[in-house]
Amino acid sequence: MVSIIGLDSDKVQQLCDAANEEVEEAEKVQIANFLCTGNYAVSGGVKGIEVVEAKAKSFKARTTVYNLPHARKKMTVGLWQHKGHI
Repeated sequence: MVSIIGLDSDKVQQLCDAANEEVEEAEKVQIANFLCTGNYAVSGGVKGIEVVEAKAKSFKARTTVYNLPHARKKMTVGLWQHKGHI
């Protein structure tokens, strides 16, 4: 999950759409939560999140905050599996 700061919901959706054009179906992203004005959480596959982060500045986002910068996540039987922890 990544927080996108400094964009409205339409721009965040456009950012997600742009990222989704570059990743496979399982890695697609979407707006997960409205946190406060100009701050949206985006969730999805790790590759999709990485593309969102890479593209955010070109969409004029002020910044991004990756909530688990050291972990590589994948969904396994309904549980988050973090590299080196399971």
